Amino acid sequence: MVTNVGRIMDKATLSQREKGEDMRYILQVFVAAFLFTLVVGNSTIPAQTPGILHGGISVLSSQDASCCVGLTGNIDNDPDDLVDVGDLTALIDHLFITYREPECIWEANIDGDEDGIIDIGDLTALINFMFIGFSPPAPCQSNGSGPTGVLIEYTGCKGFEGAAAAVDTTSDQDCIEYHYDGESVLSIKHINAGFNCCSDITAAISIEGNIITIEELEFGEMCYCLCLFDVYYEISNLPSGEYRISVIEPYLSGGDEELDFTVDLLSSPSGIHCVDRTTYPWGQ
Repeated sequence: MVTNVGRIMDKATLSQREKGEDMRYILQVFVAAFLFTLVVGNSTIPAQTPGILHGGISVLSSQDASCCVGLTGNIDNDPDDLVDVGDLTALIDHLFITYREPECIWEANIDGDEDGIIDIGDLTALINFMFIGFSPPAPCQSNGSGPTGVLIEYTGCKGFEGAAAAVDTTSDQDCIEYHYDGESVLSIKHINAGFNCCSDITAAISIEGNIITIEELEFGEMCYCLCLFDVYYEISNLPSGEYRISVIEPYLSGGDEELDFTVDLLSSPSGIHCVDRTTYPWGQ
């Protein structure tokens, strides 16, 4: 989580990112050559290999999808859920070398293929995340009836003056508005979420027991400013009951109160929870 971000982002940091373009290109070439060597050197595909359709393609198995939490990518089952070169090695091994199925195959669906196909597209997405565009992996999927969460949409930078002013909150409030349909769907609106003005927004959503955790993330182009957005989420297949909702935000300062609260969806199916903020980009 990024903390203590000032009004103007560190120009030196952005300059380093720009200078890193050449290094990322070199990494691209290196990784491509490395993969080519592996594939050519291991091109003999066993006639019968469980889970393999043909060389370099597999399908999601009957493993319990609950082993995958938040975003995909932890293919080597790192206990801290880190995504690094070990996961790249594990995916290459699974697709092209030993074909050994990872402990949680659902972590390998990096590109979020709806049919559960694990192939070179996932390898490309993982390399892009690690070395090139840094676009986060796809959220974990589900192979059962358990609850799952997804980011539906988000607004552009909000204005708080004139005709474009928000009518529900002021700029010094950070809020979660929720509505439960009484059966299985919980709709969540994060009002005044702080992000970089130019970034793309995604989220890692996990539901473990009665705890719903939304980790908000950004990627892509970055500007020298921050602003406030409204972000919409939907949790499906969620039974009624008491839940703790926790939102991990990228731009909180050290002493800022977190968006973390408990709600009983049976007695209070709709409501809003707000915290006051005065640090940039709030309160402007």
